[in-house]
Amino acid sequence: MWIALAYLHATCGERIQSSTAILQATCVDATIIPFLSQRLNFVYGCYGCRDATDLGESEAVMGFPGSMLPEIIEHLKYLDNKAIPRSRSKGALSLLEGKDIEVKSC
Repeated sequence: MWIALAYLHATCGERIQSSTAILQATCVDATIIPFLSQRLNFVYGCYGCRDATDLGESEAVMGFPGSMLPEIIEHLKYLDNKAIPRSRSKGALSLLEGKDIEVKSC
């Protein structure tokens, strides 16, 4: 999610449109499509990928053009200043569950 959000920042909020064939398609969907279309793409895994790797049931594969790596890193660093730690603190969930926790504001 954070890589996708960093990508959105780098592309000025352009919505992510994913394309997958699922059947024997993970390699193409995560490498060739991002390379040819110069955009991020993700796939849920395919038979071959799930048979040959340790990709978990709740995991997916994401690919993006290598040329975007510096921008994605820059935006991940920005998100790590506030958004990522705040989200991972689960402050809203704790409040909904009636737990008292300290929510740090930056």
